[in-house]
Formats: sequence, C-alpha cells, structure tokens
Amino acid sequence: MRRRFFQIWSVMLVLCAQVGHADVLTDQAETLTRINLVGQQRLLAVEISMSACMVMTGVDVEANAALVKTSADTFERFSVALQAGDPELALPPETHPEILANYTVVGHSWQTFAAASRQIAWGGIQSVTVRQVLALGPVIVRDIQIAAELVETVYREKLVTKKEMTRTIDIAARQGMLAMLLGQQFCFAALDINRAAMQDDLRATMELFAVSMDAMANGDYDMGIIDPPSLAALGTMQDMKGLWENAVPVLDIALADPDNARDVLQDLEPITLSLLDLSQKMLKIYLN
Repeated sequence: MRRRFFQIWSVMLVLCAQVGHADVLTDQAETLTRINLVGQQRLLAVEISMSACMVMTGVDVEANAALVKTSADTFERFSVALQAGDPELALPPETHPEILANYTVVGHSWQTFAAASRQIAWGGIQSVTVRQVLALGPVIVRDIQIAAELVETVYREKLVTKKEMTRTIDIAARQGMLAMLLGQQFCFAALDINRAAMQDDLRATMELFAVSMDAMANGDYDMGIIDPPSLAALGTMQDMKGLWENAVPVLDIALADPDNARDVLQDLEPITLSLLDLSQKMLKIYLN
C-alpha cells in the first residue's frame, strides 16, 4: 500500500500539534486546518480520477483500486469535518452560510462521482461510469477551488504568524494536485478518451506545474509566494526540479506519440507519486 493516505494524516497531526490554550492559537490552528483540509480534498478528487484511469489500463490494479476507495473515504471524512466539525482536529462546526452553501454544491457532484469511481475500482468499468468520472472530476475540483478561496478569505484574518503565507500554502497544496492531474490527463490521453482535449489540458498543467515550481523555489512576490523558508525547503525544491527534468520527456510522449503512451504508464505513475511526495513535504514545511 502506498504512503499517500498516511501522508495526509501526518499533515493533520502537525496541525493538531499547533493547537494551544490561548484563543489566538486556537484560531490559528483552526484556520490552518480548514485551509489544508479543503486543499487536500482538491488533491483527493484528482487522485481518485487518476487511480480509476490506471485501473482501466490495468496498471497496478490492486493498489490503484485500493487508493480509489481509501481516497474517497478520506474525502468524505474531511467533508464531515469541515461542515460538522471534528474533535480530533480541534475543529468546530462551520457556521459561515456561503461556505456551507459551497460545500453543498460540491456534495451534489460528489455523490455521483464517488459512486462511479468506486464502481470502476470494483471492476465495473462501463461507458457510463467512465463518462461520469471524466465529466464530474473537473467540476468537483473547480467547486472545491471556489470553496478554498472563500475559506481563505473568511478565515485568514484569524492568522497571526502565517497570514502572509496563505497563498503560499494554497500553491503548495495545489502543486500536489497538479502532480496527480498530470497522471490523470496522461492516462486518459493514452486510452484515447477525449484525447485532443486531454493533450491540451496536459500541456496547460505541465506549464502551470513548472511555473509554480519555479515560484516556490525562488519566491515570487507577484504570485504571493514567499522565499524558501529553510535549507530543507531549498533541498526539497532541488529534488523536485531534478525529478521534473526526468518527468517532462515521459509526459511529452502523450503529446508527441500518444498511441504508444500506454506503454509508459507503468513508468509515469511512480514519477507523479514522487512529485506528490515532494509537494506534500513542502506543504508541511510551510505549515510549520
């Protein structure tokens, strides 16, 4: 079993450790938890789509099917925590009506998307379930992004020491999502499902990943991203850049030779997971 599920909870434990007795520290921990949980949901939705596609291609079927189920269960637990609260995360119920309305919108799409993804993981690969995953995955990510921006706007005033880092934290969380999106778009292009659109999306995702990576490595005032805060952060970004150099030629196969892209899916999957690992490592550095 892969480490993804445990990485999410390691981030949660870091956040829980920040909870103090003072109201200010409690507000700080609550805000960071909310921002991070919404960001993790965005990642999980894309990860589910990618793993479902990998199941369809026959790549690491058992592990990918398990990841669909685990990620869907985690997404749903986070949804409950964000709306109803979670004592383990020292997270009270959400009360902001606009945020709650956004979560309701996400929930409507999620029910169908999750059912279709789980059915694929269980071996029920049908045209209708594939279409539902393809159609609803981007909708859920879009609606979660709207929710994430609203949460950041509403709660960032409660931050004391990390107010200026909310954008940096969001970009770091998004980078992990983009790593999974690369794998998802490559996989569907390899399967010749909406190939032209998937190739266009893959080009855009590659460009966004590279731009965000450079901004995280050097800092970018215009994007609202701080300079790397430690030697550990610098080292992590160097590792990410090195891995990215190896990833680009593989990703380019889906653009230049898509008929043979399926043959390298087995090689691409560990690269995207490693990019995700490094993105999650940067996120934890920023949260600390």
